[in-house]
Amino acid sequence: MSLFAYRLKNIIGKIKLPANTYLRFFFVNLQFCVQAEFSVKSSGGRNKHKKKDSQVKLKIKRMNSKSATDLVREAKLQTENLTPQQVESELKSENVVLIDIRESEELIQNGKSEKAVHAPRGMIEFYADPSLPYHKQEFDKNKRIILHCASGGRSALAVSTLKQMGYTNVAHLDGGINAWKEAGLPVKK
Repeated sequence: MSLFAYRLKNIIGKIKLPANTYLRFFFVNLQFCVQAEFSVKSSGGRNKHKKKDSQVKLKIKRMNSKSATDLVREAKLQTENLTPQQVESELKSENVVLIDIRESEELIQNGKSEKAVHAPRGMIEFYADPSLPYHKQEFDKNKRIILHCASGGRSALAVSTLKQMGYTNVAHLDGGINAWKEAGLPVKK
């Protein structure tokens, strides 16, 4: 029995329940799924000193973890993946915002699209939430939002996050700024 299971069993064993009760619960975290059954039964006849027997059963399953590559692959399956040419074409509309989610150091090293607004990946949720003081006006649910990073992984994940926050017209540049440059599209330093 693992240390985790041992400690959980001890905690559950200390729960005071009346006789003839049965408790069943699930505990889930990122590493384990625990199904516990706890029962208290009275034994003995009409004797006022009935003995209570408690029994704890634990079933512990290790959760399947995912790699960053798995998460990105799943996000891309649920995301609109645009080519550099599609993004360039969409940017002709005034209702489209291109957001570069790379870190500031990356912009300095590799340049950025002239039409992109900078919003680092670590701040996306805060910039996109209109109820927070960090909110940026570029994050408008009525506009088409296209995100990009260096190669498309972070932007796919960020699109997934924005969708969870209620943004419906959001996509990302598949291949990121690297694909943008390879397509010969303008970048400023």
